[in-house]
Amino acid sequence: IDQDAVDKVLERYWQMTDAGWVNNKALEMIDDYRKMAARNKRIATERETKRARKEHVNSTERSTTRVTERSTGSTTKPESRIQSPEERRQKKDRSSDRVAESQNNRSVVVVDAGESASAPAAIQVPLRDNSLFAITETELTEYRAAYPKLAASQNGNGLHHQLGLLVQWNLSNPDRRKTKRGIARHINAWLTKEESKLAAPRRTGRMSYQEVTDNNMALMRRLVQ
Repeated sequence: IDQDAVDKVLERYWQMTDAGWVNNKALEMIDDYRKMAARNKRIATERETKRARKEHVNSTERSTTRVTERSTGSTTKPESRIQSPEERRQKKDRSSDRVAESQNNRSVVVVDAGESASAPAAIQVPLRDNSLFAITETELTEYRAAYPKLAASQNGNGLHHQLGLLVQWNLSNPDRRKTKRGIARHINAWLTKEESKLAAPRRTGRMSYQEVTDNNMALMRRLVQ
C-alpha cells in the first residue's frame, strides 16, 4: 500500500475526530437518503389510506344502492364493460342476420353496364339505420361526367359495376355503413379511388432487357457526374 497516497486521500476527503476518520460529505448523503426514504414512505402510506377510504365509500354507496333497488324494485343501468371477442362475434352475427332478414323483404337491383344509359336507375345503398339511399338517374349522369374513365370503361370495371360492388360491400359490412349525411362522400370516395386506378394503372410484369439497360446507363451517367 502506498502510504503517501492513503495520507493524501485522508487529508483531502476525511476529517479526524474523537471517533476516528469521518467523511462529512458521505454522512450528509446518507442523511439525505434517509430523509427521502422516510418522506416516500409517508407519501405512500397517505396514498394507500386515501385509496382504502375511497374504496370503502364506493363499496358503501354500492351496497346502499342495492338495498334501495331491492326495497323500491327499481334497477339501474349496468356499468359498461369491454366485450369479449366471442361476444363481439355474436353481436356481429346477429346484426348480419337482421340485415339478411330485412333483405328478404326488398331487392337491390343494379343496372348492368351493358344496359342503356337511359334505363331507370334502381341502385339502392343500405344505410346505418337499415334504410336505403336511392341513386337516381340524375345522379348517375353526374357521376358519368365526374368519372369519365369509369363511365367509358368496357372491361367490366365500369361505373355501374363499381356501384354494385359498393352496394355489396355495405350489405356485407353493416357495422361500417354510412349515415344519410355521410353516404354521398362514401360514394364519391369509392369512385374517386377506382377512377385513379384507371387513370394510372399499375405496371405489371418485368422490365424489358432494353429498359433495364437504359436505366443502368442513366444511373452510371449520374454517378460519373
